[in-house]
This record gives sequence, C-alpha cells and structure tokens, in this order.
Amino acid sequence: MSDMTKTLKSNEYRVTHSVGANQSGIRLDRFLMDRYQRRSREQLKKAIDSGAVTIIRKNAKHLAIGKLKASFALQAGDIVQVLSRRSPEPE
Repeated sequence: MSDMTKTLKSNEYRVTHSVGANQSGIRLDRFLMDRYQRRSREQLKKAIDSGAVTIIRKNAKHLAIGKLKASFALQAGDIVQVLSRRSPEPE
C-alpha cells in the first residue's frame, strides 16, 4: 500500500500544499520553511527523511515521487503533502 492511499490513524491528518508557477525550481525544504515558520530547517529535514512529506507530480510518468531529499526541486503543479499528528489536549 502506498503512502498516498494508506489509512491514517485517528491522531493523524494530511496537510496539502500546491506549488505555484512562481515557485517552480524552489527546494523542498525552502518551500516548507515558508509555510511552517515555527519549525527549524532541521525539524523539516527530519520530517522529509522520515517519509512524512510526499509529493504528487501530475506532469510526470509516475504520480508519486520516491525517496525525497531536502534539496529536491519542486515544479509548478506539484502537490506537497505533509503528514501531521494531533497532540492530545493538556489536562
């Protein structure tokens, strides 16, 4: 079962970001830093390395991209999905 179709646990959700035409060529880690400003580059790199970040590329033979690196160059039209976990409410 691929990451795109796997069933999410009750404490997980997927956040989807679209890559615009003016962002073509930007590195994946830079793209994520613009969206997750409270996260360090190292935290984002760990998320990428762990497989919590996936990319769907519609303008390619294969819809999903394999193992990602922080330096991966995005293209206009790419969909970046980030798997996140809900934290329990403090008591």
